[in-house]
Amino acid sequence: MPIRIEKKFSLFTAIIVFLLTSGMVLGETTLLEKVKEKFEKEKSFSVEIVLSGGEQKGKIYFQSPDFEKIHFGDYTIAVVSDTIWNFNKKIKRLVIQEKEDDFSPFSIYDILFKLPGECKYVENKGEGEFTLFPKDEDALNVKSVKVKVNKSSLPVFVEVTDLNRKKFSFYLKNYSFGSGYDRSFFKIELPKGTKIVDLR
Repeated sequence: MPIRIEKKFSLFTAIIVFLLTSGMVLGETTLLEKVKEKFEKEKSFSVEIVLSGGEQKGKIYFQSPDFEKIHFGDYTIAVVSDTIWNFNKKIKRLVIQEKEDDFSPFSIYDILFKLPGECKYVENKGEGEFTLFPKDEDALNVKSVKVKVNKSSLPVFVEVTDLNRKKFSFYLKNYSFGSGYDRSFFKIELPKGTKIVDLR
């Protein structure tokens, strides 16, 4: 009898070891987790953004935890804590508003840290990509967000599908980490004659 118990115990131990080493119990680190770890470690970065087709380009600056500045065409968008400053250079208009529950497709912070908590996560590790499917599409005004990640755990391509199934995509390249930006960097310099619309 003791021998049988010992054999059963050994078999049980072998099964547990197999499950642990195969990742079935502990689970493997997801692509999203690897990317988040990268950005949590670096704290600040800048990256070039190029719309699919290569005709329009811009740049994103980020400072942890919640400062972002985006230059894109005639637009400069600054996210300072819970406030968004949206400046249109062409028509000289600045719109100030509270940051709502929806997300900005250009915001790396939103895509990596805010959106996942409200979405179903699906990973295609063979292609180095993951897709986020909102649990409430109407609340976020988006059907899905696909992110491709390179070997350095950096997002290099983002594709957003809206509620009408129209796709909007862009590439991210030439990351620069550790620059560090103070709060004044995220202030938008306004030319004389700028119309200010404060919606707060």
